[in-house]
Amino acid sequence: MKVFLLQAKSLFYKSIITAVLLAVYSVMHATEYYWQPTTGSTAWATASAWNTEPDGSGTSAIPQAGDTVYFNNGGTSTVTFVNGSTNNVGSIIVSDNTTVTFQNASGTTNAVLNITTTTGVGLFVEEGSSLLVLHSSGTNRPMSVVIQNAGLTSEIAGTVTLNLGTTHNLREVLVTGTLNVGGATVTMPNAIIEGTLNMSSGAITIANVTVNGTL
Repeated sequence: MKVFLLQAKSLFYKSIITAVLLAVYSVMHATEYYWQPTTGSTAWATASAWNTEPDGSGTSAIPQAGDTVYFNNGGTSTVTFVNGSTNNVGSIIVSDNTTVTFQNASGTTNAVLNITTTTGVGLFVEEGSSLLVLHSSGTNRPMSVVIQNAGLTSEIAGTVTLNLGTTHNLREVLVTGTLNVGGATVTMPNAIIEGTLNMSSGAITIANVTVNGTL
């Protein structure tokens, strides 16, 4: 019996150690990817649209859960997602006067972009930059951005627009720029509004909010 218990404990501890090592490996091997297109519309799942170097001199691949993606080329472009698809990425950073739009490419089944990092900032939009999550004009093509883990933050120093029946969870939100909600459903357990929150329609769920800006 003692031998059996010792073996069971050994297997238990080995499983814990393995899980920890896998988590560490995942963090250490997360990759940074930079969006290359500066104009037009390109699918998220286009490997050539991504590169491990801002100037495109690195490796092209589609980002995966845990990876950080940058939209920082100063362009104005649209990223399309397969209708009904679920896509995962570690965190999103929009900077350097870049404007990017996320859209469902076609159809009426929600396309989801999950932000899966476990610590820190899941979404950051720098002052002068914009992120729009929209339906295509006149069509029902739902698209959602969901930060998966509680305690993560969305920092909006630029402009974020969530429009037309989309559903999002931004977790802990700091708005020093502008957040536009027009027909979307947005969950923000805690929010600090030091900039501007515009809501023309839709719904916002906030457990705690501090307003030092404009509603």
